[in-house]
Amino acid sequence: MYPRSKVYYPLLGLLLLLFQISKAQNYTPTEANQFETKMIKLLKSNICNNKNAKILFQDENSKRYLYKDSSDYTNALFHLKLTKLCYTLKEHKLSYAELDTTLQSFKTLKHPDIVLKLLTFGEQIAIDKSDYEQAIVYEKLQLENALFDFDIVLKAKKLLNISTNCLNLHHYEESMKFAQKAFQIFNKINNFSGQVDALLNMYNNTYYYTNDSSRLCYLKQASNIAYQSEDSINIAKILFTKGREAYRMGNQTKAINLYKKSLEFSGKEINPMSLSTLIFQQLSYTLSDSLEAAFKNATLIINYNLKNNIYKNLGNAYRVKAWYYGKKQQVDSATFYLDKSEYYREKYGNPNTSPGFYYYMYEVALLINDYPRALSYLYKAYSQLQTIYHQSNAHNLNETRAAFDYQFQKERISRLEVTNELAAEEALRQKILIWASIALILLLIFFYFHSKKQYKKLKEAYKKLINRDIEIQKIQNKYAHIEAKLNENKNINGIKNEDRIYQQLKLLFDKQKIYKQSNLNISQLADELHTNTTYLSTIINTKFNMHFKTLLNQYRINEASQLLINNINTNYSIEGIAKEVGYQSRSAFYIAFKNQTGLTPSDYLLHYSESTNPQ
Repeated sequence: MYPRSKVYYPLLGLLLLLFQISKAQNYTPTEANQFETKMIKLLKSNICNNKNAKILFQDENSKRYLYKDSSDYTNALFHLKLTKLCYTLKEHKLSYAELDTTLQSFKTLKHPDIVLKLLTFGEQIAIDKSDYEQAIVYEKLQLENALFDFDIVLKAKKLLNISTNCLNLHHYEESMKFAQKAFQIFNKINNFSGQVDALLNMYNNTYYYTNDSSRLCYLKQASNIAYQSEDSINIAKILFTKGREAYRMGNQTKAINLYKKSLEFSGKEINPMSLSTLIFQQLSYTLSDSLEAAFKNATLIINYNLKNNIYKNLGNAYRVKAWYYGKKQQVDSATFYLDKSEYYREKYGNPNTSPGFYYYMYEVALLINDYPRALSYLYKAYSQLQTIYHQSNAHNLNETRAAFDYQFQKERISRLEVTNELAAEEALRQKILIWASIALILLLIFFYFHSKKQYKKLKEAYKKLINRDIEIQKIQNKYAHIEAKLNENKNINGIKNEDRIYQQLKLLFDKQKIYKQSNLNISQLADELHTNTTYLSTIINTKFNMHFKTLLNQYRINEASQLLINNINTNYSIEGIAKEVGYQSRSAFYIAFKNQTGLTPSDYLLHYSESTNPQ
């Protein structure tokens, strides 16, 4: 079938020529134009809802014989419509078959844009079913048929998609290879978002197939690029990934806090980025026994997915609800949500690569003492873990990632079924809890009264401090007023004191370049000019029409601009220039530079080069 075969361009060109000659009497330019218009319109449209799709599918299927001897254009539209109907009905295997038939109806070199759209649609069908292997097939076909030669960005994004799907299939070395190819392209064209995504894929791959901390180098590099780009979505991705790192290290409190920060950057409305964050956040909530928070997250995820007809994430959310009710010993509710969770995982997820999912299901089943169900989940998890180990290139995966041993857990279930000694232990635990609660309450009462007493003392001391500050402020105002009057008198040379300070200030900035001192502040400058900060601030505002900080940044950025221009043929770095003009950090320099020039230092240098050396 077409999507499974490799395109050989010389042979295909000859076949196209013969095909056009043999079909010249059937195809006209008008028909070809109408075909492309109809095909694109059909790809963009939603056929109908699920109920009407069944009726239409039967109707269209019954007409199949009418198209037996029709033109390739008619056949392509017919089979594409069947593909859309099958997709609406969630019949993904039929969708693949009809899409392959659609692709057979015409040649790649004749309609490359349509072929690209069809293969992209097939990729969408596969991703919707979490059929990552089929998604990779369609993605590689797009690359092999050279459908991205016109757009290098799309090519890099497709390489990144293949890397992500390989990662989902635990093919770590192959995923790493495609991520590196994508990064090279994104780096070449200075695409910050692409660089961040590629580096995060490398981080995840390295975590799974190495035992060292080299993954953190990728995470650090991605973090630097994200903050340099100042893009909120890139920063949200970094915070999310750092949250996953904390989760993997067992620090759930830190992970939850990082997830919260990620949600702040990803926007108020739920989007794919924030949805992934919520899913992992609820996992950290469960591991830290935060019942209500986990339940709230799960409800939010379920409502969003049902509203948007996204079903593959529902399995995880329903599993959290099952865990919530299992913790509360509400057996019927826990069982109900376990069944729903398993149903959505089996139907819409990827049930064959989910050992962690079924292991958590096993833990929930143990909470409600449903041992046969627990054993069933445990067996699924164990079988899938073995399969992943044999298929993956990570040779030490079984030793480093397997958190349980099947035989040991099976014996554990057997012991739980035959013994009931936990009742006495539970009663003792409750007694200890009661006495501990009483002791805690007494301790809290003591601290309450002690804190109340200390608060009164602090309140009185604070009032005294405020009164003293008020008196000091009055004295300072009076002193400033007196000094202002004295400054009204002219000095010996007939120049006002205000003008004298202004001239000295200009000398310090223009000649001595005092602004290069990284720790310079208005207090130091006032000491240098033998005046006070209040009077100096007034002179700066009057003579320069700006605040001291703005004046300081203006001189520094003007100096930095000249250094950048003069630095074209030298090896002086931007960080070196920032320190030279008085900035202690690169970020402060970038912000000040962009506020004054409207450009980053790199863009300013590029703009200057283009203006002086036009092509």
